[in-house]
Amino acid sequence: MDKIAILILGHKNPNQISKLVSSLANSYFDFYIHIDKKVDILPFQKSLENLKDMGIFFVKDRVKTYFFDFSLIDATCKCANLAYTKGVYKYFVLLSGQDYPIKSKNYIYEYLIKNYPMCWIDMYRVDEAALHGVNWVKNIGYFYTSQHLRKIILNIVGNKFYFSKYGKLVKLFAVIYDRIMTLIKGAPRDWLKSTQYTYSAGSHFWILPDIAIEHILNNYFYDKNLKKIFSHIGAPEESYFQTSLSTMKNLLLPNEFSQFESPEKEMDNPALRLIKWYSNGVKTNGHPDIWKIADKDFIDNANALFARKFDMNIDVSILNYLDSKC
Repeated sequence: MDKIAILILGHKNPNQISKLVSSLANSYFDFYIHIDKKVDILPFQKSLENLKDMGIFFVKDRVKTYFFDFSLIDATCKCANLAYTKGVYKYFVLLSGQDYPIKSKNYIYEYLIKNYPMCWIDMYRVDEAALHGVNWVKNIGYFYTSQHLRKIILNIVGNKFYFSKYGKLVKLFAVIYDRIMTLIKGAPRDWLKSTQYTYSAGSHFWILPDIAIEHILNNYFYDKNLKKIFSHIGAPEESYFQTSLSTMKNLLLPNEFSQFESPEKEMDNPALRLIKWYSNGVKTNGHPDIWKIADKDFIDNANALFARKFDMNIDVSILNYLDSKC
């Protein structure tokens, strides 16, 4: 029997991660979990004790993860590599701890196996994206980005202040430093032009077949130049995997730009992930809104297999509803 590896990146809400794993509990799914090293792993392990007979494996060599930082790529690849070396899987499904299935486990399994080896990933060339209205990629890669300096500033001022409107003031130090380093070392976009890769971007979270995971892990472990470039680029977690896959032969992708034809399609994207980018018809501020029980009809009609994001501390009823129908 072909099996599927579920990769989970978590940093909060142990009980919600336990609920996520329970929702997919089946003999053809195994679970590989990376918990941010900044938090205690024990509550997550305890929350899953009642599921110990299932294939659940925690990454031991954890990393501290940060938004817009190569650490998220490290965490993802450590999780994927643990699964790749421990078992034999047809697909690898990358989830955050706030994702949840919106189709039944049997439907998810059969759909993926039937469509092997499609790469269910949000992926488009950066130089083409703006022509299709994908504006967030317009400025990435033009400036050297010191991820290390930003982590130092964040650890000094704290997460809440750093991501507030006042945080822009302290980030000016990093911006000035980056502009100087760009003049000295050039722009990451130009560095990539001297490689075999095509600068590509999209969502961090994906569903990929074994052959794509093998390709990504090979680049991760052996192409140190690619790692160096993406350690000094903006939004690396939303472009590294896509750029890495740009050199894969016979890459099968869904229609990458179909999602930008309407707000509904943008939320129900080709990576089989339903993301709440609009709330009451208004575009969010760049971060997905929380799905609630009032959204159940929209979720029921989606093509996606998974949705993000959910928070059981805000609305657990939507998760219970999905459990009852799936």
